[in-house]
Amino acid sequence: MDGDWCSLDELGPLSKLRVLEVSELENVPTTSYAANAMLDEKMHLIRLILNCTSKLGDDGLVKEKEGVSEKEQQRIEKVFDKLSPPPGIEILGIKGRDEVHLVDLAWLPRLSVLTHLDLSFVDLSPTRDWVHMFNMLPSLKVPRLVFCGLSSTVCASNLHSKSNLTHLEVLDMPRNYFFGTSFKHNWICNLTSLKELYLIGCGWNGSIPNELRNMKSLQVLNLGWNNLEGLLPTNLEDLCDLKVLKLDANNINANMGEFLDRLPRCSQNTLQELSLAETNMTRNLPVWIGNMTNLSVLQASSNMLTGPLPIGVRALGNLEFVDLIYNNFNGMLLQKHFARLLNLEYLDLSYNSLKLAINQKWVPPFRLKFASFRSCDLGPHFPEWLKWQSGIDVLVLGNSNLDDVIPDWFWVTFSQASFLHAAGNKLHGSLPENLQHMVADHIYLGSNKLTGQVPLLPINISRLNLSSNSFSGSLPSNLKAPLLEELLLANNQIRGICMSRIVLA
Repeated sequence: MDGDWCSLDELGPLSKLRVLEVSELENVPTTSYAANAMLDEKMHLIRLILNCTSKLGDDGLVKEKEGVSEKEQQRIEKVFDKLSPPPGIEILGIKGRDEVHLVDLAWLPRLSVLTHLDLSFVDLSPTRDWVHMFNMLPSLKVPRLVFCGLSSTVCASNLHSKSNLTHLEVLDMPRNYFFGTSFKHNWICNLTSLKELYLIGCGWNGSIPNELRNMKSLQVLNLGWNNLEGLLPTNLEDLCDLKVLKLDANNINANMGEFLDRLPRCSQNTLQELSLAETNMTRNLPVWIGNMTNLSVLQASSNMLTGPLPIGVRALGNLEFVDLIYNNFNGMLLQKHFARLLNLEYLDLSYNSLKLAINQKWVPPFRLKFASFRSCDLGPHFPEWLKWQSGIDVLVLGNSNLDDVIPDWFWVTFSQASFLHAAGNKLHGSLPENLQHMVADHIYLGSNKLTGQVPLLPINISRLNLSSNSFSGSLPSNLKAPLLEELLLANNQIRGICMSRIVLA
């Protein structure tokens, strides 16, 4: 129920209610309205969602230029005191923001059949015994506690010996404040029924704990953006169901081959996502990476990886996403590297020293949506195999040693792309007279050798860089680009520019 036309008073007589969602609680004028809803008496209610504020965006944060006043905050907190859920509730969601406090969780242990609990973006920092509160929920399967201000697990030091959380399948607690806390011997490591563990950006430090070996059902492990160090433990051989491993932005500081060798052997055919960006990885990708045949996501950007890409990557027929930007890879990439990658959609090899030596007549088996090769060597001829990639939304060919004309098919194949970048090459020839059939909002062709006149622009263009070329003549009398914000034309020979309308860079 939402909107200012409906009062909580109207919920009182609805004794058979099973599902309820209430929004805009900041508009509840007094606590008596909440009390009249008599939620704690609705014995048939199994699903309850309480939205603390209508001013939240999809990310749970307050929309820009809006806020909740102190008076509204106090009212919301008092309203929650009167909206205690009944004991039969199975799914409970309280969606708030970190200025909304739930100090009193005394009603929580009564919810003995609660399976799903979402308190994301609600400030639980005043609740010191939160771990024990949750330990009194024997049916709990999925708690989501994103950005809740949780800062300590000290009170749970003995929880491992008497845990009631035997049905817990998912623990989702990113962006809390466990800074300086070691992961070792933590109560979390004893949740042996877990299938998914999300502890992103919580400030954990130390090594990745050996106790993870007890989570034999684990399918998703995301410990990204912490202060963890070193390799995986050597005793994880029983984590055979592991499908997703994300350790981004930790200080692994290891040989990539040695790190991958620590993965459970039995998970090589189950692992689907491997994400190790910004982890100080070194050396080569191992040749045997081709054994990870179910891998769909390979993220290893911003490391110090070197050497050529192993030919074994061609065996990864399920790959959809590859991001190796900002490494030190070198050597040749051939057709056979890509020949079996039927599902590839996202490919970023930028800022490496790779040369793509691919036959101009090759027809790729994949259809990319995102392709970035900045600072790779694709030239000197314009790569003809790209003409089959008509589904691309983002194409980056900047500084890629192209010394050719832009082929006519380029403007047709990429007519639906939103972002096109081919600056810093030696592209020559002229552009088509009219680009209004294109939907691009960003086009960067600066620092080339393009000639001729500036064409009629795409109707959606917001940023266009044609600077440092050899364009001449006059601009069109009407550019027909109402969304244009930035037009860079410096270092050309264009005549008749109206400085009050167009500002040169």
